[in-house]
Amino acid sequence: MRATLLLLAALSAVAAAQTFPIAGVIVDASSGARMKRVRVTVNPYGRNDEAKAVITGEDGKFSFQAPKGKFVLMAEYRGAREPFGQRGPGLGFNVAIFTGADQDTSNLIFKWYAPGAISGRVVDEHNEPVEGALVQLIRAGVTAGRKMRATTAWARTDDRGQYRFGQRAGGTYFLAVTGEPWYSKTRVHIGRDREADVEPVRSFAPIYYPDAVEPGAAQAIELAPGAEMNADFRLTTIAGVNLHVHCEHPQGQQILASLVTDGIEGVTSIQRQEWMFRPDQTIVGVLPGRYELRVEGRNGSTAMARRMIEVGSADLSVEVTLTTRPSVSGTVKFPGKRPSRTVYIRLVDESNNATVSRVLETNDTFHFDAMPPGRHRILLTSADGFFAAAVDVKGAPAKGVLIDLQPGAQVKADILASDETGTVKGFVMDGDKPAAGVLAVLAPAKDTGDPGDFRSFQTDSNGSFDYQLVRAGDYILLAVDRLDLEYRNPAVIRDHLASGTPVRVAPHASVVQNVSLAGQK
Repeated sequence: MRATLLLLAALSAVAAAQTFPIAGVIVDASSGARMKRVRVTVNPYGRNDEAKAVITGEDGKFSFQAPKGKFVLMAEYRGAREPFGQRGPGLGFNVAIFTGADQDTSNLIFKWYAPGAISGRVVDEHNEPVEGALVQLIRAGVTAGRKMRATTAWARTDDRGQYRFGQRAGGTYFLAVTGEPWYSKTRVHIGRDREADVEPVRSFAPIYYPDAVEPGAAQAIELAPGAEMNADFRLTTIAGVNLHVHCEHPQGQQILASLVTDGIEGVTSIQRQEWMFRPDQTIVGVLPGRYELRVEGRNGSTAMARRMIEVGSADLSVEVTLTTRPSVSGTVKFPGKRPSRTVYIRLVDESNNATVSRVLETNDTFHFDAMPPGRHRILLTSADGFFAAAVDVKGAPAKGVLIDLQPGAQVKADILASDETGTVKGFVMDGDKPAAGVLAVLAPAKDTGDPGDFRSFQTDSNGSFDYQLVRAGDYILLAVDRLDLEYRNPAVIRDHLASGTPVRVAPHASVVQNVSLAGQK
């Protein structure tokens, strides 16, 4: 008996010491050339503190030895980092590597999508450089199953009229440029006896790439991986008017006034910005149009105001009253057992997915100060599986977990929590083989009104997917060989749902379900 135990212990030790290769080569996705001097790291899934790293040589190869398990593979080159398994520039989450005797992880092809750049020069109608022009970079793509366009960066032109956006993932971009001539900036902006009243001040008309004067006529820039795109602009001046703004605020308080208008595909664009150091301020050379006037305190101030205005052919005076940025506070009720791990409350901006998080206090309360106005989704998350089963909102328009925050609003959101979640796991099969790096989607069988109920997973190296903390209910499971599927768009996903696999998730249960790749049986 003792000999048997010793043998079993020895076999266990050998199994524990057994390692498997995680090896392959880094190649440029565009040229196929092997890449040297790339830093490759591997770490156990969820354990960033145990990462190992190598630098590729002339042959672009990397090699690690790892025990049986699940690992994350990353590459870094000249300050840019990318995960293994991307299917295009900025397209993909991460394909985890499973090691084991039944897994071939010794010949991995790590495709590197080199970041590119967009640069150019802005001149006026006399071909003179425009200094301080504001260039807006908008990226278009599918994010979390929804087609989105959002501002990703701003840049000011230098004294040569030049700008540059570097280290940009390839993809679809739009550009918009606004500015004011240097001579308009010398006009007196304060008081009522001003040079600006003598004659109309000319200002630059907004322009959109390539030379469009209307945002609807803007054309996209398709930035290829590693490409250097040039986009020059020629601004022309037209007559504007004076906008007199009266805004009472504490002496010396830094106040920024911005004129914002609808730009490309509804993405707001800043037409003008002015610092306000006195209650009366004049913004000269404002072009005719419809604007939202945004006034906000700087350096930690929560003061702000927003007002829609129509600017015509005559000077205009407006008065705005400062209020505060909206706040959200509330309580969480746990009807059954309490969580044993940290609970987070999150507010997600629906326009750009920007997320602000708070840890739930010990008295089950939370508070968000100085939030940006707009439509936000409120979430409750916990490693214990708790989620927001219902939200009662007072002080703001709301639909389900979506809240419209307005300046000055003090919103109360009481959350009823539940831990009735389960797991869904399995493999995506392409015929009789597992399909790695494809998109598995778990969609609610009926619209719940909560976009967070749609879940996606890029399958791992063994073709597996693993959805954790899935709210109990009925779902449709499907898989497609494209990562940019608009699975949160009913018109796009309708046909996929019809051929998907129904899945019922019971509370605290685990569902194991394989699914065929779309087009396969």
